[in-house]
Amino acid sequence: MALMSLGINSGNGTSINYIKEILDGFDGTQFGDANLVNDDVFALLVLFKAGFRADARVTKNIAFILSKQESDGSFAGSEDMTAAAIQTLSLFQGERDDINGAIGRAKQYLKLRQEQGGGFENAYTASWVLQAISALKEVPQDWAKDEKTPLGVLAGFQREDGSVGADDETVENRIWATAYAIPAALGKPWGDVLTSFDIPAVVEEKATAVEAIKPVEEELTAPKAATAEYERLSTQITQLRSEVAELKNSIETQVPQQESVVKPKNLVASLAYTAIVQPIVSAFTLIWKLIQK
Repeated sequence: MALMSLGINSGNGTSINYIKEILDGFDGTQFGDANLVNDDVFALLVLFKAGFRADARVTKNIAFILSKQESDGSFAGSEDMTAAAIQTLSLFQGERDDINGAIGRAKQYLKLRQEQGGGFENAYTASWVLQAISALKEVPQDWAKDEKTPLGVLAGFQREDGSVGADDETVENRIWATAYAIPAALGKPWGDVLTSFDIPAVVEEKATAVEAIKPVEEELTAPKAATAEYERLSTQITQLRSEVAELKNSIETQVPQQESVVKPKNLVASLAYTAIVQPIVSAFTLIWKLIQK
């Protein structure tokens, strides 16, 4: 999510393919820990933005998330996770009737959990709920209570230095809360914050079934042709060896054997071997190696 928020492709924008890491965590039903739903909500969000909207694993994960909705409409009994689920599921709104129903129940849960003063449990929760409100195509005024909106309550958490958080919060927590508050105040759910990408090219560690079978098929058919070629070349080589031997004998009977003179018989035989026999022997050797595989 952090990479996509910066406009970096999580699949191939760094040395690690994080999309593949997520996909590798799929067990056939859900991603990550089967006892949790939060990892599935965020995995689904990232995969949607990575171009996997129609992927079968995404479809199954949606079903898993929907199965984890509590009877009161919440997810994990949490305002935060319910707001997060609304943001993710809203990306698929209209594709399935059960998604629309789940979002409606989740919205009703948040409405019931909203405080009388218009806010929620804390600045963190208020930020996530505001993003969910934007994902629902609604505005903070639609959630006003006693003329106070969730956005107005969130603004009340801002300190003089610009950070968001209670007075007793640590600097680290205020940084965190401020990072949550910025997209919330801008009316941008995570689906708008993250950049969309096409499906990245995933390098498979093993060949596909078709790719694995093809070399085997070639290996099964190659020896037949190689054997026929081997037999043909073997016959030619035998004939040429016989002819060269006859030529050598003829030269030996006609040329005097003198140590100081280059022996024509060796020259002629060498030329005959180089021009005729050697190329065929090389081809023969190649065919023989192929047969031996």
